[in-house]
Amino acid sequence: SGFTAAGAAEAPVAEEPWADRIATASMRDRLRGVCQQCGVEGADEGATRLLAEGLGERLSGLLGTLRHLANHRTGAHKEMFGIGAFRVSLDPKVPWRKRVADEARA
Repeated sequence: SGFTAAGAAEAPVAEEPWADRIATASMRDRLRGVCQQCGVEGADEGATRLLAEGLGERLSGLLGTLRHLANHRTGAHKEMFGIGAFRVSLDPKVPWRKRVADEARA
């Protein structure tokens, strides 16, 4: 990333702040409801944006971890060792007891 095939610099992608993506009318209504339950008169717009930023950061961290785990689980890195370097030894969808029983029969 950073350069196209022709060598021209790519325009940077402007990432929209989490608060703009998450702070919807529905979220503001829910925040008002929580404030009323706690006896607070209302929620400032800044509180909504702060809550959305915090939630966005938590989601970003979670998605980053899930992406890493998914790549590990699906073996997205297997090509680095060459084709045929890995072989599947078991099917993770088959229960352990069934695998033991199948091995005992063999």
